Amino acid sequence: MPEDDRIIIPYTKKEDKWITGTTISSVQTLQGNIATPPPCEYTRNVPAIVFSSGGSTGNIFHEFTELIIPLFLTSHHFQSRLLMVTNFRLQSMGKYKKIFSHLSRYEVINPAANVSVHCFPGAVVGHHYHDHLAIKTAEIPKGYSMFNFKKFLRYSYNLKIQDSSQTEKPTLILMSRKKSRVFMNEDEMVTMMKALGFRVVVAQPDMMTNMDKFEEIVNSCSILVSAHGAGLTNAVFLPEGAVLVQVMGLGIDWISNTLAFQL
Repeated sequence: MPEDDRIIIPYTKKEDKWITGTTISSVQTLQGNIATPPPCEYTRNVPAIVFSSGGSTGNIFHEFTELIIPLFLTSHHFQSRLLMVTNFRLQSMGKYKKIFSHLSRYEVINPAANVSVHCFPGAVVGHHYHDHLAIKTAEIPKGYSMFNFKKFLRYSYNLKIQDSSQTEKPTLILMSRKKSRVFMNEDEMVTMMKALGFRVVVAQPDMMTNMDKFEEIVNSCSILVSAHGAGLTNAVFLPEGAVLVQVMGLGIDWISNTLAFQL
């Protein structure tokens, strides 16, 4: 391999070898003069963002932390509106189709399926990991924050309620878990919540498979209650002024505090 070639892992948490070594394809860049460059079949006038949709997919917390938030920051900072995806996973890309459609003016390119030669004025390969469901504003030239990200989500999903004061009746959503960290007295909890004057929505796991509909439900709520877990990530769709209640189970105090985040 020539000395000026580069191998890049287009994933945020490059240090996690158990992820990048098995589910992430590397990207090779060639620098300098190439003797016989292939002719362009498609020429674009905007830079591309090359990233992987592999890694910790299937978990909304990891998908937002390691994919969606970094993509939001990269596309806005570099004014790029064209996405090229390695390790293309149809389920993940379809799950967040509204987000991707607002990150890119163009159809997402899957190079494994579309082997044509695409030419760009530049490309950003990979993106930067900040923290657990967080944006470090001081590290962003334009000062983007989680507030800007939540505003982007409201726009992408066309969510109507911006502030919790706009809700007609205080609505509480209870994230119901079925396999681990289960509320053994869930029925009694719902009865108590209703007695306190809340309209209660019990979010069953199957409700969360349709992101478009579920996030509208979350956006209509002023309180979200859940045991510690990935489901808490849905709090990013709550309106301003809403309350998040995280129930910490015995023995998971450290991880609950470590992975806590601010709305």
